[in-house]
Amino acid sequence: MRTCALWFIAILLMSAVVWAPGQTSASPHSIPGIQTSSPPTITSGPPPTAQYGQAYSYALVATGSPAPTFTLSGGSLPAGLTLSSSGVISGTPSATGSFAITVIASNGLFPNDAVGYTFLVQPAPLTIIADTQSRAYGTANPPLTYTATGLVLTDTIATALTGTLTTTAALASPVGSYAITQGNLSSSVNYSVSFTSAALSITPAPLTISVDAQSRMYGTANPALTYTATGFVLTDTVATVLSGTLTTTATLASPVGSYAITQGSLSNSP
Repeated sequence: MRTCALWFIAILLMSAVVWAPGQTSASPHSIPGIQTSSPPTITSGPPPTAQYGQAYSYALVATGSPAPTFTLSGGSLPAGLTLSSSGVISGTPSATGSFAITVIASNGLFPNDAVGYTFLVQPAPLTIIADTQSRAYGTANPPLTYTATGLVLTDTIATALTGTLTTTAALASPVGSYAITQGNLSSSVNYSVSFTSAALSITPAPLTISVDAQSRMYGTANPALTYTATGFVLTDTVATVLSGTLTTTATLASPVGSYAITQGSLSNSP
């Protein structure tokens, strides 16, 4: 009889259920302190595009309980970036391009969630401004130089740029202004170049004309008014460069005295 009584009490305890007021047997009252668990689900969209040489940080998000951790299971991030277990992609990218990666979120519950992304790193902007130059007619062009702003990381002009600027001005080009253009100057794939041109000015070469002293007797015609010219360059000569004549106020009837010989119409040809 005692044994039967103990079994009866146990059956009553095992079948006892506490219901909240207004609840039915289909809606049992939850017991405080008990949390539900769920497998992970990555909810983040594609990571924003990064820029070469610029600090980057982006946090992936996933639902699930316990909180999921993140790992990279396929592909690789660009050099300079890492993925933390909490889902933060951070660092400073040192390569440009498109990188296919697969991220897994796990929290010990099945199934894990895996999402593929295409991670993009765009080139950094690089501004190149040509320097204004000048030279005298008949001399060689000076070096065509420039300034470059926007280099990042440890990059220098020597490591990031190749080629040279150019101009249409040649050794024998006449006096004038000539554009300095980009030529074949270019950068590595890590930079997007913005170029500003400049001008090379060719100025007249100095030409010195020295008038020869002359004399004559009173009542005779003036002698030829001659001169010497120094400073010709290239294949230029008096005949190809100068035109016109010197002049003087002395006439056939001028009295004895000294009369200036002046430039007159002597000039360089255009």
